[in-house]
Amino acid sequence: MESNNASFQQLLRFFLSSNYPKDPTELLPNATNTIAHCISFGGNLAKVLKPADDEFIKGLIPAGVNYVWVDGSDEGKEGNWTWNNPMETILLDYWGPNRPDNFGSGQDCMIYRYFNGEYLWDDKECTDNDYPFICDI
Repeated sequence: MESNNASFQQLLRFFLSSNYPKDPTELLPNATNTIAHCISFGGNLAKVLKPADDEFIKGLIPAGVNYVWVDGSDEGKEGNWTWNNPMETILLDYWGPNRPDNFGSGQDCMIYRYFNGEYLWDDKECTDNDYPFICDI
């Protein structure tokens, strides 16, 4: 995200409210599908490059939503978390308690997760389906 507030006004939000796509041929939103969807609109999944980005994204998440896909992955090397487009090392730390944990192996994509009254980062399997996501356009 860019540093000025005007760029935040261009943030495109996609919150999918159903467990089923409207079109039966449409794929449910997993991390890979959400990246492709954001790119099709000329953007990427949202990144957190500074504290203001974190606060802004948290403010977009509607009450009752527990998980939201954002950019970030350690698919290239376990434990080495990077933003994907362009590839940049993640410098901030908004991880939830004892996260990332790679629980059960293969949790390589980043989400915001609701932990005890606050949205923090967590790692999830990239193939997990049907979480809302935020594109930065």
